[in-house]
Amino acid sequence: MGPPITFLWEHRRSLYMAALITRVVFALAGSGYMHPDEYFQGPEVLAEDVLGLKAFRAWEFNPEFPCRPILIPSLLYGVPLYLLRAVYALGSSLPLVSTVLPAGGIPSPWAIFFTERMSSLLLSFTLDLSLASLLREPDSRWIGLILLSTSFPALTFLVRPFSNAQEASILAGALALLCQLQRSLSHSRKITSSSGIILSPASVPLKTSLAFGALLGLGMFCRITFTAFAFPLGLGWLWIMTSHYRRSSIDLLSLLHLTSATIGGIFSVSLLAVLADSLYYGSLVVEVVQGGGKEGWGTTVQPVNLSMVVSLLPSLFTSFLSWIFPSSLLESLPFISSSPGHVQVRGHAVLTPLNNLLYNMNVDNLSHHGLHPRWLHILVNAPLLLGPLSYMALRSLVRVRSRHLLRASLIPLIASGSSLFGLFFLSLAPHQEARFLLPALVPTIFALVNGRSADRAPLQRFSLGFWALWLTYGLALSTLFGWAHQGGIARTAMWMGDQWRSAPSENEYTTGPPNGSLTLIFWKGYMPPRHLTGIPRGTSAVEIIDAGSKSGKEIISTLQDLRIKGLCNFEPNETKDDKGTTGIG
Repeated sequence: MGPPITFLWEHRRSLYMAALITRVVFALAGSGYMHPDEYFQGPEVLAEDVLGLKAFRAWEFNPEFPCRPILIPSLLYGVPLYLLRAVYALGSSLPLVSTVLPAGGIPSPWAIFFTERMSSLLLSFTLDLSLASLLREPDSRWIGLILLSTSFPALTFLVRPFSNAQEASILAGALALLCQLQRSLSHSRKITSSSGIILSPASVPLKTSLAFGALLGLGMFCRITFTAFAFPLGLGWLWIMTSHYRRSSIDLLSLLHLTSATIGGIFSVSLLAVLADSLYYGSLVVEVVQGGGKEGWGTTVQPVNLSMVVSLLPSLFTSFLSWIFPSSLLESLPFISSSPGHVQVRGHAVLTPLNNLLYNMNVDNLSHHGLHPRWLHILVNAPLLLGPLSYMALRSLVRVRSRHLLRASLIPLIASGSSLFGLFFLSLAPHQEARFLLPALVPTIFALVNGRSADRAPLQRFSLGFWALWLTYGLALSTLFGWAHQGGIARTAMWMGDQWRSAPSENEYTTGPPNGSLTLIFWKGYMPPRHLTGIPRGTSAVEIIDAGSKSGKEIISTLQDLRIKGLCNFEPNETKDDKGTTGIG
């Protein structure tokens, strides 16, 4: 092992900590705009719901045909934004703090931006924890963590509010729990083999099985593509259960307990997600009838007395059962009439993943988002995400022989299957983006690092040339997409919010036309995130126009209309370049 490799290996902890600090900087300061979905698949809508801000609700949140589950965005962004609102509301009422915080308790644009990024940053650390749990050998663990933390996705996609990043975190956690389940049962098998005692139901890892099932259920209500990546995990779970039962390390009752825990985790989280979607999109209404009055839940938020909730729990439970099962089966329950109030559930459930699947199965719908060749994931997107690691993955795949598969460890085999099956399944779709492959990041790193030859020096398993190329590639692309790529859109939206806040009143601005209104036009770029302005909805003096990719003539017409209305204080002129392209001068 040469001096450069030795130096890097001796400072592996410092290298990893430097990578983590870099991730924090890219998360909180990088204003690059990678894709509209980083704002419009959760933060934009939750900011409107929680903070009452101007926002644009994407097609996925249409109550008529909702395609985006609300549970995960509510937990990741709704709860932090609610806490931020509470901090500003409390701080604005304190004499000393009110001089720093804006009046009215409305969070500033930068506070909203930092809150969303901080939630995504904390979520990204769960991938490090999952990978560290998967790699038990210390040297391999450090290599895997350094690879992950210095990767292009870790500095960009994973620290932004992409649903793909959430999907990647859930899949990595599920893989780590499956590995923990396998280790627990294997350890138990060694004990039973030496003692001849079969593992009792009280000793089986029920909590791990329950958590594994809960993550599978949560993943299915994160993105529909999660099923493709998680399918090998399901097969691996079946193999683990049946193999340990055949080897008599667990009895039939223990097998039933483990199976029930996993299925129960899937079912309970799925039911919670369906209930959350049904209430949020208004297809399901819960009504409390008490003392001749009726109060609806699901459409309005009302303060509820804790004692009333406790007293209504039996009726609430019965009403949900009657919503699922025929009422004739529940007529004999004794506590229906004993409750001081009655809970009624009316409406129907909404299955957002099913709606999303139906939408994406229609090629006409996908044509609005872009149609791509089937080979794009394999030849472009996977190498874009993994960089030099994609070459090593391909080389390892080519060298695989059937005898190697028979001798391979189960969990690395499952991880490889997860990446390959997800890549294959997603390649069948005509709409392909690089971020769709984010869930394959941790399984791929784990499979490659875990499978490296143990008779070689730890860091030498990857050459010095690889490390130089890997670090250069990750930093270059992260700087390009994390900082430079359309980086002015978010900053401009936040600048607009600062202009609105710095005005003496709502209709008087430090900049803008004489009539006191402020209009901002975004052209030839991604959709502007309205909520980052921090401006309350209903503020008529502020307008954002998303011109998209309109032609120069259309923009000139828009500006002329604004000038007639007094919202534009200059005369747009039509110009043409040498190629005859229309522009604005």
